[in-house]
Amino acid sequence: MTHSKITMNDTCCHVSSFFHSGVKNFINEDVKQKLNNIINDAAKKFKIIIKDINISESHFQLEFYPENNENISVIIGYIKQRFTQWINNNFNLAGSAWI
Repeated sequence: MTHSKITMNDTCCHVSSFFHSGVKNFINEDVKQKLNNIINDAAKKFKIIIKDINISESHFQLEFYPENNENISVIIGYIKQRFTQWINNNFNLAGSAWI
């Protein structure tokens, strides 16, 4: 799979992504904490500075500054893939967690 190369060095990026309706029923404080942990792991892996994380029952919002001209599509793809794998494994779901 190819990724669009979206890079923005020294620019604050704001990303929102909505959960699939089948996943919304499973969003609780523990699940929100797991997504928060995945986002923080991505911050270390891709060297991004997180400004704000907001996780609700329907979506998450992330504001961050990428360092070293990181590919934003790869960063967000990593977060969404890790969370999808985790929620599918832990709640016996299948398919994408995102709309």
